[in-house]
Order: sequence, then C-alpha cells, then structure tokens
Amino acid sequence: MFWPTSTPDERSCSSYLVLACTVFAFLVQTWAVRRTSPSRVSLLLGTEPIWAAIVGVAIARDTVALAGCFGIALILAGTAWGRSLEQGHRLAPTHHLDSRAIPAG
Repeated sequence: MFWPTSTPDERSCSSYLVLACTVFAFLVQTWAVRRTSPSRVSLLLGTEPIWAAIVGVAIARDTVALAGCFGIALILAGTAWGRSLEQGHRLAPTHHLDSRAIPAG
C-alpha cells in the first residue's frame, strides 16, 4: 500500500493538494508561458526563489539571512537588467533586407 499509516482523510487531503497545487499550477503555468515571449518567461521563472522566500517568511515565519538578502538583490538586479535588455530589443527598429530586390542599374 502506498500510504500504510495514513487515514482516509489524510489521503484525500494529500490527493487534493497534489491535484490543486501541483497539476493545476503546472497546467496554468504552461498555458501562460505559451502567451508571452521566451525572454519574459525566463525572467519571471527566475524570480521563483524570491516568491518562495516571501511565502516562507509570511507563512512559516522563516528568517532570511544576509546571504539570502544578497541573493534576492542579485536576482532582482539581474531581472531588471534582463527586462531593460528585452525592452530595448522590443522597441528597436528592425531593418529587413529583401533578398528578392533587384538592384537598379
């Protein structure tokens, strides 16, 4: 048996958490990833450790050491830098050369 010492209530709660928190969240994340650019996806997913730290502090009353604060600052700085690069590429004019054009002559 998979859960030999758990009660039916514990198994149903665990099953709910697996379906609601894992499968549903993964499906929503996959759906959302398809609707934005790869660079934005990487920037968003790169901030997941920060969200984990926020939830840990808010819910579990975890403490963040100085190294953790430094890591959060580095992640935020990298994300800001990445967003500025992406914004610059997005707003930059594009020049397409038409290879089918016949030079005048």
